[in-house]
Amino acid sequence: MAGKDDIMPQKPVVRRSARLAAWISSWWKPQPTVRQRAPFANAAGWHPAQILCLEERALLAGPTVTTNTASIGANATTLVIKGTGFSTTLSQNSVVVKDTVSNKSITVTPTVSTTTTMTVTISTMGTMTGGDQLTAVVTTSGVSSGAAVQVATIAPIVTLSTKAVTSTTLTISGVGFSTIAASNSVLLKDSVTGNTATVTPTAATATSLTVSLSTLGTLTGGDKLTAVVTTGGVSSGNAVQVGLVTPLVTPNSTITTSTTITIDGFAFDSTIAHNKVTLNNSGRSIAGTILTASNTSLTVSFSGPVTAGPLNATVTVNNISSGKPVQVASIQPLILETTTQLAPGARQVIIYGFGFDPNHAQNTVVFSSGAVGVVTSCSANALIVTFLVKPKTAGPLTAIVTTRHVSSGAAVQVATV
Repeated sequence: MAGKDDIMPQKPVVRRSARLAAWISSWWKPQPTVRQRAPFANAAGWHPAQILCLEERALLAGPTVTTNTASIGANATTLVIKGTGFSTTLSQNSVVVKDTVSNKSITVTPTVSTTTTMTVTISTMGTMTGGDQLTAVVTTSGVSSGAAVQVATIAPIVTLSTKAVTSTTLTISGVGFSTIAASNSVLLKDSVTGNTATVTPTAATATSLTVSLSTLGTLTGGDKLTAVVTTGGVSSGNAVQVGLVTPLVTPNSTITTSTTITIDGFAFDSTIAHNKVTLNNSGRSIAGTILTASNTSLTVSFSGPVTAGPLNATVTVNNISSGKPVQVASIQPLILETTTQLAPGARQVIIYGFGFDPNHAQNTVVFSSGAVGVVTSCSANALIVTFLVKPKTAGPLTAIVTTRHVSSGAAVQVATV
């Protein structure tokens, strides 16, 4: 039997969690077993009472939360919290997350947890605004981390959009914007021209900002617009496309008897070759030639036959179309005046002009001198009218033509009887 000097001191049996054991191991590093003469010291020289004291300190120390000011999106639904002393057993952890600006707070159990990180769901935090700060207090096994510590900063989010921009006003969609317009700042850029402008919204909600593009320079069809939004001093990050400049044709029903018209609108290109105009009249396409171009108007001539009624146009700028055809003029039938002598006993008269319908049934003629006639043959520029009742008096023979319910207006001389 060994003597009393050979008695090995035994390490006290202490029940501890894996986390606690890991913490203690950082304090106590046992050495290879050797016989000790000191009956109350372990191999590392620690007294059992000291070991118990360390374990008690570990229990009392509790979890710690690491400060983090990094940004997360205002649409974030989860939050990662870093620190020490967390339990890997989810139910042993409880987290109070608070928005220090809105004062809204929630208490949640993490969905994922290690000893140094935990993930919590923050979808019930409600509306968060750029610049808001989130804090957290972690309680693990009944022990709190203490005072609230910042764990995130909220950043606004801009929604990607290729929607048509057809004016100098743009609405940007996203989340995390301030409803106070002055608390938001928007950096706009035309990615084609390179022009930039920093503007304050004219209207703001939590999910949309309305801004003016008037300081961004001339906008042309095909230009891509991007935006970076700063709310509460926090940026949305990289520039995001928020619109595509699209040509707009201004509706116009002005009556014309000319083969040259002016099309007004938005985002045309001052370089003639960068624009294309497609005309349509009574279901027929008509070739159009651009004579002059500016950012807001195109002068177009057309040579194809046109019929009384709406003249519609579609403008394409840098391969971006204005969309559905828009009326840009109303074609009125035009009678060319002539004093040509009508042969005695003539049964027909030819009326020359513009805007007639090639379908003779779509044209009607009213004569002077008691004459009555019906269109028996026609083109867009001439009508052959057969008299049902010949002119009753000598002198000028006048006519009014109505094509597709559009009148040529005042009577014009078409022959001399």
